[in-house]
Formats: sequence, C-alpha cells, structure tokens
Amino acid sequence: MQKYFKTLRLFSLIFAICLLPFPSLVFAGTQGPDADGTIMYSQDFEQNMNGTSKSPSGLPDSRITRVTDPLGQRGTILKLLWQSGDDYRTSSGTNPRTEINVNGYEWPRDQAVSIAWGERFDTSIVNASIAQVIGDNGPYWMLTADEKGKLSVLGIGSGFDYTLKTNQWNDFKVEWKGSETNAYFKLWINGVLVYDQSGLSFPRATVNMHTKFGIYNRDEGVIANNTRNCYLSNISIGKDPAQSVISNFSVKDTANAANWSVQKQLQAGNSQYGDRTFTFTSVPTIVAGAEWIRTANDSKAYTTDPLVTFNVTRNATVYVAINNSITIKPSWLSGWTDTGTSLVNSESTPRTFNLYQKTYSANSTVSLGNNGSTSASMYTLIVK
Repeated sequence: MQKYFKTLRLFSLIFAICLLPFPSLVFAGTQGPDADGTIMYSQDFEQNMNGTSKSPSGLPDSRITRVTDPLGQRGTILKLLWQSGDDYRTSSGTNPRTEINVNGYEWPRDQAVSIAWGERFDTSIVNASIAQVIGDNGPYWMLTADEKGKLSVLGIGSGFDYTLKTNQWNDFKVEWKGSETNAYFKLWINGVLVYDQSGLSFPRATVNMHTKFGIYNRDEGVIANNTRNCYLSNISIGKDPAQSVISNFSVKDTANAANWSVQKQLQAGNSQYGDRTFTFTSVPTIVAGAEWIRTANDSKAYTTDPLVTFNVTRNATVYVAINNSITIKPSWLSGWTDTGTSLVNSESTPRTFNLYQKTYSANSTVSLGNNGSTSASMYTLIVK
C-alpha cells in the first residue's frame, strides 16, 4: 500500500509539472531580418559577441551586455547603455557614444552589400546616430533619430518619413554600393522600402568599410544628457545582394507559366498573382522583405505533380503559403512545418494563406506539387 501511494504522489507531481506554463520557444529564423546575397557575417548573440568590438575602446563592459529580450521575442540580444554623464569618445573631436563595431566583415568601396539588423529603443528620445557605415576616413552614411525618434540618413539626404516604434522591434535592411559612380542606397524598414536613392557618388576611396550600431550622440543628445538603452538583434551582412537565391526556375503548367515570376522584397501591397489584381494586405515579419515567387492563380487547376521546380543557390528556408480553406493538405506538404503565421490578400472576401516552411541546403532542388484544390486560391512561394 505504501508503494502504491508513493507511485500516486509521483504521478501527481508529474501532472502538476505538466500544467506549469513553459516559456515561449524562439527560433533563429524568426528573431530578425536577414541580409540578401551571399552571407559574409551573421551574429544573433545567442552564444557570444564574436566579430564585434565595443566603441570607444575604453567603454566599461557594463555598457554593452548580452541579455534576454525583455519582450520575450528574440532570445538573447545585445543591450547597449548610454548612461547620463558618460563621456567616452573615440577622439577629442567626436561626441560621446556607446556603440559596437562589426569587424567580422569588411569590404572595399565598390562592393555592393546588404546589411540587416533589428534595433529597439525603450524611449522615443534618441538624438543619436543608430547605425552607420564607416571607412578609412570617416563615415559614409549614418542612420540617425532625433528627439522624437524620426529617422534621417546623414550623408545621403532625407526624403522619407518614419519614426522609430518605441518598445517594439524595428527591422532594418540596407542595400548599398559606395562607388565613385552609379552608387546607390536603399532602406527597408519592417519589410517596406522607405528610401531609394540611385545615381550617387562616393569619390573618397577606402579599403575596409565596416558597420557600427548603437548610440552615437548628436549635439542635441549631448545637451539633453538622457540615459538611453538600445537593443540589437540578428546582425547580418551579405555581398552581391542582386544575386538571386532562386535558380533554374521551371513551371510545368505551360498554359499559365508566363504569369509566374521571381520577385524581390515581399511586402504588403505586392500583387499576389501574375493573372489577378489581388494584393497582399498583411505580410508577417518572418517573410517580409524576402525573395518570392509570384504564381498564377489559374494554376490551381493544374493537378499533376510536380507543378514547379527550382534550385536554391545557398542554404535557405522555403515557405509555402497555402489557402487555409484547403482542409486536406496536398501529400507533398508532408514534412513541412506550420509556422503559425499567415498572409492575407485583398480579394472581395479576403483569403488567408497559412505559411509552412522547410529548410534546404545550398544547391538543392525544390520540387512542389499542385495546389491541392482546383477551387481555392493558388499558393504563394517564398524563399529566405
């Protein structure tokens, strides 16, 4: 009898533990934006801060630390603190700052690069440059925020209207080329292109451009002397961003193949299909800004497998957005993972498309079957 009660207590304990709330799991692929092109540097701060160094060099260690995201969204992140009264400078002619240098990848002036990162402030009062590219003789451009968090790009010009969202993640992606002629600068925030300048000139030569992130006080920031926190997640840098991750793209539905196409920078407002005017009204962060395949809605009538094949030029996650009205999913979707996120379109009765994902190694062939329904709106493909 005593043995029976011990066993009963053990099962009761296990049952009670099972009822305890567990922390949310955060997966690397959902923690922030990814750079385009061939990835040369990537740091999510989960294990360390390798490839970065503090700036200025005499900055106390307490000013830059790895912490758990207070919002519970991005796992381990980097916290950068500028304390009121701090006077750490790189030289006497500069303003005080708390920054990190990314030394993990440097590039020459004429190299096109893509730079992606997540950044968050817990106050709208910034008065600092929050990101920059710097070379041998100083910065080429700086992304700055004023006392209300409104952004501008020093060194390029202004011309766009965006204010940092306080206490939520702002995901940035810059694509730029700093050459003497035909230079350009593009800026996406949360997957939306907000700034696009071409025909620029950067005549100053350099051999080792690199990035900096954090709090580099403007004069107004020095005068205001406000304590501020900056949080960083998932910094990545890629070269040759024009290089597509999708190659050898082939549509077997020859009757509608002309209305399929490979697209860049998925965002709300994009036309979903090549043969319809429906647009995306909601695009989740997990795929915003990614390369994608615009399909033909009429291809929903194609019942043979495969419907489409392509290769990925580097390690990638492929997403399929399936109409959620299809209750019995096509058999080829077996082994794919439901992300719990979805796209929404602008049909008269808006359609929701649940996102499934699967990872592929570089140079793999991706082969996808038919829609699984000849009446439900056709799926969309995304590659990241």
